[in-house]
Amino acid sequence: MCSARPANRLLRPPRVGMLLFGRNPQFHIPQSEIVCVRYEDALGAGKYQDRKVLNGTLTEMIDQAADFVRRYMQVGQRLLASSVST
Repeated sequence: MCSARPANRLLRPPRVGMLLFGRNPQFHIPQSEIVCVRYEDALGAGKYQDRKVLNGTLTEMIDQAADFVRRYMQVGQRLLASSVST
C-alpha cells in the first residue's frame, strides 16, 4: 500500500509524511510551526518574557517545545535529614 498520491506522474507524499520526514516542511506547509510563549503574569495578558517560533520536522518541533517547557518548569526539591546511626 502506497500512501503517496500521483500528481502529474510524480509521486507526492501526503502532508503527514512531509511533516515527519520532509527536509524543509515549512516550505511546503508554511503554517506548520509551533509558537511557545512564556508570559510575565499568570493570566497571559501582559508582556511576554520569552517567545520562540519552532520549525523543522514534527518530531524536531516536539523536542524543541519540550525543551522550552522544561527550561521554565519549576521543580521543587525537598531535603531530608539523614539519620546517622552509631
